Amino acid sequence: MTGDWSKFKGTLKFQYTKTGSYDPALQWNNSYGLPNATLTGVFNNNGKDMTIGTLSDGATLSGSGRYTVKHIAGKITKSRSGLKSSYVEVQSTLILSEDVTVTFTGTTQLKAGETVQLWKANSFQATSNIVVT
Repeated sequence: MTGDWSKFKGTLKFQYTKTGSYDPALQWNNSYGLPNATLTGVFNNNGKDMTIGTLSDGATLSGSGRYTVKHIAGKITKSRSGLKSSYVEVQSTLILSEDVTVTFTGTTQLKAGETVQLWKANSFQATSNIVVT
C-alpha cells in the first residue's frame, strides 16, 4: 500500500486468506496513516509511525512503528454467560490522542472486582481520559 491514504473516510477491514505454504502480508509503505478511517482486522504498519482514526472490534496491530489512535470503538457486554470484551491488541506502542468512551451493555450489572481488557500493547501512552458510561 503506497500513496497518501490520509483523506480516506470509511472502514477498512483487513483479512488474510492463506493459499499455499506462504503467509500473506500487507506491506504498508507510507507514513500518511489513516487518520479519518475506521480500521478492523489484522494490520501491520511495516515499521512506519502512523495515525488511525478509529479502531474497531478486536483489531490487531503489529509492526515496529508507533500507532496513534484517535478513537477505540470496542464492544463490552455482559450476559448471563459472563463478561465479553473485544479488545484491541497492539504489538508495538499505542498512543491514545483523544478521549476513550467505554460503554457497557448487557442484561446484568457489573460486580465489584470484575475486570475488562480494553487493549493490550507492548508500550502505552495517553494524553486523553477514559470515560466509562
